[in-house]
Amino acid sequence: MEVVQSTLHRFCEASGEKVNLNKTQLYFSANVRHDIRMQLADLAGFSVTTDLENYLGVPILHAKSSRNKFDFLIERVSRHLSGWQSKLLSLAGRITLTKSILNTIPAFVMQTIKLPSSVCLELDRIMRRFIWGSTETRRKLSLANWDLVSSLKNLGGLGIRPIQRFNKAFLMKLAFQFITKQDSLWVRLLRDKYIPPSYRSGSHLPGHDGSIIWRGIKSVWYLTRGGCATLIRNGRNTDFWRDNWVEDDKPLIEYLSEEDRPSINPVMVAEFANADGKWKWDKFASLLPNSTCLRIASLLPPRQSAESDRLYWCSSRDGKCTVKSAYNSLLPDNITSSHTIWSVIWKWGDPERIRTFLWLACNNRLLTNMARFKRNLSSSGQCPLGCPSDESVLHVLRDCSVAKVLWNDLGVKMIQSGFFQVGILDWFESNLRCTYVLSSLPWTIIFGVTC
Repeated sequence: MEVVQSTLHRFCEASGEKVNLNKTQLYFSANVRHDIRMQLADLAGFSVTTDLENYLGVPILHAKSSRNKFDFLIERVSRHLSGWQSKLLSLAGRITLTKSILNTIPAFVMQTIKLPSSVCLELDRIMRRFIWGSTETRRKLSLANWDLVSSLKNLGGLGIRPIQRFNKAFLMKLAFQFITKQDSLWVRLLRDKYIPPSYRSGSHLPGHDGSIIWRGIKSVWYLTRGGCATLIRNGRNTDFWRDNWVEDDKPLIEYLSEEDRPSINPVMVAEFANADGKWKWDKFASLLPNSTCLRIASLLPPRQSAESDRLYWCSSRDGKCTVKSAYNSLLPDNITSSHTIWSVIWKWGDPERIRTFLWLACNNRLLTNMARFKRNLSSSGQCPLGCPSDESVLHVLRDCSVAKVLWNDLGVKMIQSGFFQVGILDWFESNLRCTYVLSSLPWTIIFGVTC
């Protein structure tokens, strides 16, 4: 305590500040006896506390995070969204406001703390309800499911990020900085406190507990290490078997049988190369598939005179882990390439509410009679204007007899010969890309507004 007081005294002399005894408190771990706490508190002249509460709006957690610690976050998001009357905003306005709230209020807390799953699900639920205009007393229909809404824009979604995945992306960026910024004070502090000298870098961090920041890093450590690769220079800091250093491949130890893996000791890449710069193929070639050996052959062997190996993030061009690149790495692997219509829609001119309508139409999410019939909200899916066909999205916008009269009056036969023949996505794309000008107005604008 004398060292602490001496440090505070020197700080006050250098800065001209004074310690406010009424606002300064001491926090002790549970392992410190009560009598020692009181002695140190009397010596320092500070009061003792069991909860440091919040700092810069973020709770300072001393134990496992729980739902009630983050009630303030749920209340803050709910208050900001409920402050806007959803019935007075269009769907486009509610989507824009949801994105704004998501990128400001929860993001600050999520940068260093892993939120409980129940909090993430509740925040997602609040956003879903607001987007579709539901309230506590009245529930409205959701025109699109959450999986579609939370998909990337170029994949047909709205780009709204689910809280849990967004939280993981923030923590993955923090974990990457923990790996790459070895000289930072906070990294050295965490390493000295939680990592024993004998620890070798791997897919899991040691220990079962720790600070809230350490637990957050541990929760995404496997994901972060899996998204990193090592650029071999001198090969002295990279484990040949356990680290990911062969481009477009996995850690080499995964090619070994489960029985052989425990007997493999940590061996650096440098030990598998000769002094003259050639790989020692006899030490590993028989244990690996030919495709992996070919990838190793395409790499320069480590050189003793080279600089240290460098870790980089595989999902970005500059090798740095950002929240965006980490988030994209968490997306499902079964996502296929998108249709080009989505980029056309989001690049279309104002207003935003028409772009949102076009998004609903292209996803077949308009509440037509056919959609109402499938939801048991209508006794028939036929067009109410007397057409013999079902009222689908394409029927409402193009194939209905009333719609055809309107399009023909606009002169679509002069613009496109196959206007009434193509499918819905090709129909939208061809018209939204059309360069024709009608009465000094671009056809793309006329088409979008007419729809």
